[in-house]
Amino acid sequence: MEVDPQQAEFLKTVKGTTPSGRALDIGCGQGRHTFLLADNGFDSYGIDFLERPINEAQTRSRSEGNKNVHFKVMDALHLDFPDNYFDVIIDWSVLDHIYPKDWQQYLQNVLRVLKKDGFMSLTEFSSLDKRIVDPQHNFRDEADYDHFFREDEIRDLFSKDFNILQIIQNELNTTSHFAMINILMQKK
Repeated sequence: MEVDPQQAEFLKTVKGTTPSGRALDIGCGQGRHTFLLADNGFDSYGIDFLERPINEAQTRSRSEGNKNVHFKVMDALHLDFPDNYFDVIIDWSVLDHIYPKDWQQYLQNVLRVLKKDGFMSLTEFSSLDKRIVDPQHNFRDEADYDHFFREDEIRDLFSKDFNILQIIQNELNTTSHFAMINILMQKK
């Protein structure tokens, strides 16, 4: 997969005040955003709960000789990093696969490892997605859980602990045309 253009735009904003530091890519897959962060001066950590994409990302990292990229199999609900360790966290379509009963645990983990004034970027399924008929019934619980976020849900979950800097809704330019909600926040 290619780098999400919205993530690249958010990164420009982040670099205005945080040109380097440590970054975490939650649900990194094969590491497209982990490598983007590393290429932009961050000591970059990618985690995913699946072993196969982590192995692929590690192979790519070794072949490219990256020194500031680290990959590990890890669950987003159990972040094994020190407190206040990261300056930037990216979550590209992870929270939208976590059941609402676990959102507070996810949030507490993120808050624990993200430094004060650190940035967090979320890209999640949007309730404007054509797969959702009723925005008030904005989830699917079939083989996997998918949540399609409304803006008010994002604000309710994050605004106590984060200043929400930008919320942008867009459609992925893919054959599936998924609608996504992109959020850039800064920890209070």
